[in-house]
Amino acid sequence: MGFMDRGSILIVDDEDFTRDGLAKILTGDGFFVQTACNGETALLELRKRKFDLVITDLK
Repeated sequence: MGFMDRGSILIVDDEDFTRDGLAKILTGDGFFVQTACNGETALLELRKRKFDLVITDLK
């Protein structure tokens, strides 16, 4: 099963540890993962491609 079979996820969080840790776990589970450190960067990523799920920090 390849990356695109599991879906694509955008993770948006300003904390490197949280963002990178979650990305590592989800990539290991076979998801395509893109990360963004803030809302502005997230919007740029959303203009580039469609994601099946966006995980974001609300604080």
